[in-house]
Amino acid sequence: CSQVCPAHTIEVEDIVDKEKKTGKRVITLYHENCIFCGNCVQNCITQKGIRQTQEFDLATYDRKSVYSRVEKELVLCQCCGEPITTVEHLEWITQKVAESGFASPSLYLSHLKSLGLAHYEDIVGLIPFKRARRQLILCHKCRRESTLEK
Repeated sequence: CSQVCPAHTIEVEDIVDKEKKTGKRVITLYHENCIFCGNCVQNCITQKGIRQTQEFDLATYDRKSVYSRVEKELVLCQCCGEPITTVEHLEWITQKVAESGFASPSLYLSHLKSLGLAHYEDIVGLIPFKRARRQLILCHKCRRESTLEK
């Protein structure tokens, strides 16, 4: 949604703590800049991420106080620690592709983790960076490296 907003009303920031191996995505919508074009609603991947309402009244003395902020937990690459997407987005993809999602280790493992059946964070250092690491949640760069490695 932030990429299609002509007024740059939506700001997306990924905050990653590499030591703790955690991260969050902060999405901020500044209502004072919105031109109500509807591009964000029309181009939303999930069709539920953003919607236009008349909830916010822009009649205020401090226009900077009129904003919405959402924080989502990030899924990080288990090798390099780069953000991949949010947990909720990965779950949405898993539901959307149904059984086909089991062909993707990232989708399969995230689904097992959401069910409480996978605890894969403890074994990352034990697996050498070979093809076996393809069974982890990886970003596209690390997945390519693990695929091409002999």
